[in-house]
Amino acid sequence: MLSIPRLILCMGFAAVLLELASCSDSTAPNVSAGTYYLATLDSQPSPFILSDDHFSTGERIVVERLIDSINVKSGTELFRARTDSTTFYAPDGSATGTRQSWGNSGTYRVTNGRMIIQFDIPSPVAAETLEVQRDRVVVGHELVGGWCRSGPPQECPTAPRIREFRYTQH
Repeated sequence: MLSIPRLILCMGFAAVLLELASCSDSTAPNVSAGTYYLATLDSQPSPFILSDDHFSTGERIVVERLIDSINVKSGTELFRARTDSTTFYAPDGSATGTRQSWGNSGTYRVTNGRMIIQFDIPSPVAAETLEVQRDRVVVGHELVGGWCRSGPPQECPTAPRIREFRYTQH
């Protein structure tokens, strides 16, 4: 039979174990407020060329990511922004271009080293998941393809592939 002081000691020890078990790992990487900018694409610095397609007709299409940021506003809210530039080169070397920009608010949570973002877009979209590698560094992977020219024969110089986007906080 346990004495009262020994019972209190055991109960205190059990309470400490429960408290430790319920705590999150304070040594795990975290996401803090601030803006995370694209730092490398497939371990390469800017310019961030998503695709560079050369066609047998002499035409060329280059897609570049100009802006890619994640502005973490609080422990649950963020704003995500991207701007891509597409430049069409004619066989004579003349060029025309377009820019496509996108931005949206969202919420996020960090679970098991993953930052899961859900955007506030009116229609449902899949959540974006980034890996929290260390404090102030998150990494995403995205399937990126190039342009195709209808045929015959059809030309698709850049095959779709998974690219690594590494963001760092500034």
